[in-house]
Amino acid sequence: MFVGGASEPTGLVVQQARQMGFQGGFIVMDQAKIDEVAQVAGGLDMVEGAIGVVPLSVYDTPAAKDFIKRYKAEYDKMPGSEAAYNYLALHALVEAMDATESTDPKTIRAAIGDALKNMDTRKNPYEVTEVTENGGFVTETTLAVVKDGEIVREEIK
Repeated sequence: MFVGGASEPTGLVVQQARQMGFQGGFIVMDQAKIDEVAQVAGGLDMVEGAIGVVPLSVYDTPAAKDFIKRYKAEYDKMPGSEAAYNYLALHALVEAMDATESTDPKTIRAAIGDALKNMDTRKNPYEVTEVTENGGFVTETTLAVVKDGEIVREEIK
């Protein structure tokens, strides 16, 4: 079943589907995070076999682990992926502005790719390597799968 939207309502859809006897898997669209969906649905067993985007909570890069540690120390909760992406985007923007000494949006935008390569790796939890012409972040393409009650990160082949 393809499900998605915000994590909390998606968790309720998953929960109700299971209560109604649905035994299939779930493809969880990118706005919903499997770890957050599972919390609402009643645990990881409710989303066993689901696939979706890798939640920050299981992203295993040193920068992601460091970001999670610092975020938890400050806010006493697990950060979502939006917090990590906004954090790295802001730092890339500042790095590009500093490098170009400009406030012109086109000039700054053109420098974002180099900014990502030059900024402190602690500020890049997802190890984004470049930005596409349309503004998309480029990183290693992986997906999350719920296997045996755990969310695991797998390469897309």
